[in-house]
Amino acid sequence: ANQIAVVSQNYLEEKLDLALLLGVQASRQDENFQTNNALLLAIQKSPNILQIMFGHSNWVFSVVFSPDGERIASGGDDGTIRVWDVSSGKQIGEPLIGHRGYVRSVAFSPDGKQIASGGDDNTVRLWDASSRQQIGAPLTGHSNSIRTIAFSPNSLLVVSGSSDENLRL
Repeated sequence: ANQIAVVSQNYLEEKLDLALLLGVQASRQDENFQTNNALLLAIQKSPNILQIMFGHSNWVFSVVFSPDGERIASGGDDGTIRVWDVSSGKQIGEPLIGHRGYVRSVAFSPDGKQIASGGDDNTVRLWDASSRQQIGAPLTGHSNSIRTIAFSPNSLLVVSGSSDENLRL
């Protein structure tokens, strides 16, 4: 893995796409400082990347822009929802914590006032986007992980889709 990381760094200037692929492969084989550094260097060289946002401790499963395009919400396998400032790339405040297990899906309401999240604890949670507090009790009823979530156009309804093969409105 470390040898692949070295080769990745050798291709940074002439074949960025190959350097990225090698960096990913090295990091997958053995995640250590050298392999992660090779991948990060290749990512930072990419002309298409505007921001790299650090905060989740592992995989990110869902990302969504706020309707005004000024914020991003993300959900990950660390059980958190994080809100980011698009212009600075910085996390806004502390993570939203409530799910037990992975957060598989996040959505902003069309009016931008709420964030909905769904995860492996089979619940949907609603959050006030400005105060960052959970709104009410978790919504239950699914018997398996929630994989996708969306608001209605008027921001009044939330629909969730689950591995239990059902939608709930």
